[in-house]
Amino acid sequence: MDKGQKIDNYCRDCFKNTNHTVKELLKIDGSWHYQVVHYYAIVQCDGCEAVSYRTTTEDYEMMYYDQQENDHFPTTTIVYYPQTLDFHRNELETALLPDKIRIVYEDTLRAFTAKSHLLTAIGFRTIIEAICIDQGIKVKEMEDLKPQIDKMVIKKLITPREAARLHTIRFSGNDSAHDMIVPKEADLYIVLNIVDHLLNNLYIIDQQIKGGLEKVVTDFNGFRTLLSTAMTKLTVGDSLTLGKILGKSARRLHDKGSEFERELLAKIESGEYTKLAKGELKESSDRKLPPVQYYTIVDVDWDRGSDI
Repeated sequence: MDKGQKIDNYCRDCFKNTNHTVKELLKIDGSWHYQVVHYYAIVQCDGCEAVSYRTTTEDYEMMYYDQQENDHFPTTTIVYYPQTLDFHRNELETALLPDKIRIVYEDTLRAFTAKSHLLTAIGFRTIIEAICIDQGIKVKEMEDLKPQIDKMVIKKLITPREAARLHTIRFSGNDSAHDMIVPKEADLYIVLNIVDHLLNNLYIIDQQIKGGLEKVVTDFNGFRTLLSTAMTKLTVGDSLTLGKILGKSARRLHDKGSEFERELLAKIESGEYTKLAKGELKESSDRKLPPVQYYTIVDVDWDRGSDI
């Protein structure tokens, strides 16, 4: 290696190997009784121009034979800084994760970056445990997480297919923690992909669309918020169906519209909900459908009880 030379080097910003130029170089030879050469270089990517520091050690006491070249070559060790997890973009918005899960996730990535593969496998298993705790699924001491993962399926947090993937992580973590089996790096990348997908689905996407993209309303409190928002655009005294009041937002009720309307009627009749009054029950234009309930708008101010 020489100053100004073009070399192949991993770029932390391009997330792949690219051509780099050696900008500065210090070469140090080993002692007379051990033949080794150390290269300390500052290199710059020819594409994005990111600068990194690289050390290369050529050990002539540990030669290997290359059949294709029909020659012997020294064993070469390359380390570059700052250290990164090769080929992983880490696009998760980890700031949106619960603190305990975020801390375990980031510590696990640091272990993976440092090539501590045993600790990385244990860390991935710990992430699953942290998710169970966050979701209110109790984890007993010395338990292997099988019942907890199964409970996540029952609670519809994950699908059976996702559960099968999590069991893979559980197996790997248990092997590393109890039998000191070091997993292959390629296998850990697969596990990392599974974990990223899980965290994205369980936590991050919902946070990203909050206040932006519409999502399905799953409980009465959310329905009440939706109703309050729609009524601020209406006029006191109007008599409308629930569908007319909600307009396009009614699609967010998914298959729970009838359930929410029954609860709304009960709360109106008990006096608990006073923003609407129960109006007429009119025949539907389609004789095959049941009568349609109308509601009279009583108050269009924001419903404080709907704040979530």
